[in-house]
Order: sequence, then C-alpha cells, then structure tokens
Amino acid sequence: MSNCDMVLQAAAVCHKGKVRANNEDNLIFDRKILRENHEGVRRILNIDNTRTNVPQLFGVFDGMGGHSKGEKASFLAAAKAGKSFKAKLLKSNRVADFLSDICFRTNEEVCKEMRSVKARMGTTASMLYFYLDRVWICNIGDSPIYRMRNGHLEAIFEEHTERLMREKIYGKEKAKGKKYPLTQHIGIFPDEMVINPYTAEEEVLPGDQFLICSDGLTDMVEDEVIASELRTGKAISEKVNHLKELALENGGKDNTTIIGIDILSR
Repeated sequence: MSNCDMVLQAAAVCHKGKVRANNEDNLIFDRKILRENHEGVRRILNIDNTRTNVPQLFGVFDGMGGHSKGEKASFLAAAKAGKSFKAKLLKSNRVADFLSDICFRTNEEVCKEMRSVKARMGTTASMLYFYLDRVWICNIGDSPIYRMRNGHLEAIFEEHTERLMREKIYGKEKAKGKKYPLTQHIGIFPDEMVINPYTAEEEVLPGDQFLICSDGLTDMVEDEVIASELRTGKAISEKVNHLKELALENGGKDNTTIIGIDILSR
C-alpha cells in the first residue's frame, strides 16, 4: 500500500418514497446513522474535501420484514457498523475481516431479535471503507455498489440473488425485469446457512466516483440513466439528489437511500 492519500467529497439522501408507510433503510455516513424509526433525511448530508489519511466508512442497509421489523434489522446493522468503526479505525490489511465481522456480528444480533419477537426480519449491507488510495468493498444481499471510472459505470459488488441461476435456466430475456429472491442477507439462522459476505480491495484513482444505494433507486432508474447523471459536471450532492428525484418521478415504490463519493485528487 502506498502512503498517498486522496481528497473526497460525499453526499447522501434517504427518502421513504411514495408507497411505503415506513422507511426500512438505514445508513452510515460521516460516522452518523439514522434512528430506528425515521422518515429519511430532510436535507442532503455532505462531506466536503476530506482527506483519506483518516479512514472513511460509508454504508447502506436495506431492511426487510415489514413494519417495525425491517427498520430494526437495518438499524442494528448501521449501529454495529458505526460502533465498530468508532472503536477501531483500521489502517491495515485486516479491513476486509473487520467489515465481514460487522456482518457476522449483526447477524447474531438480528437472529437474537428474531427469536425474541418470534418473527423474521433481515437487512442487506453494502459498505465502502476508504483509506489512503485504497477502498475496501463489503456486501451481503443485493444493495448495489457502483464505480464510475473514465465514464464507464461498473458494478463492484456481488449480487446475492437467484438472478444468475434463473438466467442460466430461462435465458436473460425471459428472466429480465423480475425481482429475484435473495440467496444471502443478514438475518439467517446459522443452522439454515453460514453467511459469506463478499469482500474486495481496490485502488482508488482521481476522478473515480462511487455510488452505494438501496434498490429503491435501481428498481426505478435504469443503470444507463444513473451513469448519465454521474457523467455530468454537477456536484456529488446534486447528483444524488437528482437520482432520488428521478426515483420518485418514476413511482417511488420503495424506500430510496443513495450515497455518492467523488474522488477529487491526490
């Protein structure tokens, strides 16, 4: 790892949408999380010109399980990420294990909660950890993480759904447009499955843009439109806010949380 740090700007939005009665999403941004019961954020959250010589953690958690359950699971995940990050700012090759451990420990807490209330709940987790000129990726579930580099939008997460299996059986066209069941998420009892979060480490370059979101965005807005928005010269706060507005204009059928990160320079 080099000793070259970067300058980043970041912005986040979270909206209940037009259909759901509650907001089951949560996030970690600038070491802050949302309370368990919330409507979203009223104003765009911002980080301006922050150097990565101090680690930065961003994450989106999309809860599932219905009223008062999905938001519990996503809150537990965000709280675990926030507490762990504040306690241990890692600056070594143990970051991937640290992020995976957030998923494992949150899964234990969610399983304990499910036993207590005798009801199922769960959440996705998609996180980016920046330090110097590196970024660590960790996800479980299907909340997308994208990188825009040289005008090209690329998914840099592992989608834990039945999509690939169904496309192999039925073909891409027949399977296209369907909502695929998750194959992994936080909220699975150990006797059902041992979860296996995806992790990766990548180099960060000036001009890179990163986006973490819940499927309230990607179900409403095509990847091509997301890419087009990221290619504009607008500030990252304007980009994430406009993407949220597009999701609402297209129906706003789900809670929508978006975190955008711009890498400005070395």
